[in-house]
Amino acid sequence: MDLFETMRTMRAMRRLKPDPVPRELIARVVEAGTCAPSGGGLQTWAFIAVDDADLKRQIGAQVVRWFDAMLAQMGITPEIRTQMMAADTPEARNGRALNYLVQHMHEVPVILLCCVAVDYPPYANDLGRRTGASLGTQHATIYPAVQNILLACRALGLGSCLTTMQFFFEAELKQLLGVPESMEISALLPIGYPKGKFGPIQRRPVEESLHWNRFRS
Repeated sequence: MDLFETMRTMRAMRRLKPDPVPRELIARVVEAGTCAPSGGGLQTWAFIAVDDADLKRQIGAQVVRWFDAMLAQMGITPEIRTQMMAADTPEARNGRALNYLVQHMHEVPVILLCCVAVDYPPYANDLGRRTGASLGTQHATIYPAVQNILLACRALGLGSCLTTMQFFFEAELKQLLGVPESMEISALLPIGYPKGKFGPIQRRPVEESLHWNRFRS
């Protein structure tokens, strides 16, 4: 696919078919991820592709538990949730798609976890930078790889979307999958063949975001 067409039609696909995705395709999209730049060229990343049914069930249960707890904390009762989902608005449509993904996460063919080292080695001897700055640099290292993976999925006809829902149960997830304490799970990508169709994404005109030489108010 043309690169610009790929980017223009890379919609978040949250409704995925349960059909298996060949492991060689997953290896291919992860290889595309590793082509991305990384901080200091250190490539302090790791990718865990989960296609084991039992592990996916456990991850899916955690996702549902987190989602329900989040809604409860926001004061959204099941009745309010039903009313919100029934509305004919872009927000409601996005909510229905997210709810579908949450409820069907265990059926997704592959759950790809994108991990990165917690510490950025060049900051190792700088105590002032080892906390927030180090982790911020590491996230800046992994997300270009995540974007490459999403683009590669689109080019191969696979659907996916960027989620960070794993942050809410990361300790349990790391223990389940044997992720060392030295690594952070920065993204959870569901990957599968989409039920819907790719199409143009909706974004504000670039003229509203692009500033020349100085920020205009």
